[in-house]
Amino acid sequence: MGSHMTNYVWLELLIAAGLLLLTLGVSEVGFRVGRRAKAKVPEADSPQLGTVQGAILGLLGLLLGFSFAAAGGRFIERHDLIVAEANAIGTASLRADLFDEPYRGQYRKLLRDYTTNRMAMFNTTAARRS
Repeated sequence: MGSHMTNYVWLELLIAAGLLLLTLGVSEVGFRVGRRAKAKVPEADSPQLGTVQGAILGLLGLLLGFSFAAAGGRFIERHDLIVAEANAIGTASLRADLFDEPYRGQYRKLLRDYTTNRMAMFNTTAARRS
């Protein structure tokens, strides 16, 4: 599943980079066309330029807002999953008291090993991200 998430992140980054390059390319084409039009008619200093620029910046802000909203949603979902897993481990630990003694110790040792391995995996994943 980790590989799938990595591919998904790369796909998102590729799409974002493609959209950025497309926006820059279209902006450059528009700039050159406008420069050529202004050279033909020097007094055609368009007041619409500010409107177009404002619209582009508004769209950029909207895209940025959606990106942060999506990232926030994923963060909250991940946090909820971590809390649910911690609660499940705690419940399993409490239910260990229902076993007789030779099995109780083994069960608790397995839970400790699982928790230690899970935390090591989490720390390794967190270290890779930073």
